[in-house]
Amino acid sequence: MARPKLGDSESIRLQMVITKDEIGAIDDWQFRHRVPNRSEAIRRLCQIAMRYEDQEKELMSALRKVAEAMKSTTAAWKERNKSGDQTDEVEFLKDEYRKLYRRTNILMHRAQVARLETWALARGGDLKEAMRLADEKRSELEGMISGMEEKDQ
Repeated sequence: MARPKLGDSESIRLQMVITKDEIGAIDDWQFRHRVPNRSEAIRRLCQIAMRYEDQEKELMSALRKVAEAMKSTTAAWKERNKSGDQTDEVEFLKDEYRKLYRRTNILMHRAQVARLETWALARGGDLKEAMRLADEKRSELEGMISGMEEKDQ
């Protein structure tokens, strides 16, 4: 009996050792997401993990930029207060917090990319279609994020 075609490449049978707790968690996930069988659930969980790993780097980079902006703003604020320069304080704060707001928005959009990819892969239906949808959503949001990052420069 031929193995079903699951993707663009040849299907390979995989045997693995797994604990009862792990298989129980996979089965629970499979049921919650109405995935037709355990093999499909494991394939989807692997896709989610691999995509999340890619997104995690982007999320951490965006989070670092927010933290740096907060640190920079705090340092600049302290320096201005030390020198006694009170001119244009409101404008200074507005500018600094606009930057912080933009960087926080970028961070939230990066988290949204990861969430939408996970959603697309976790829902039932054809895995290939789910991966196409995840790629489509990622592409849409990456375009928005690029525009936001250009404004942040």
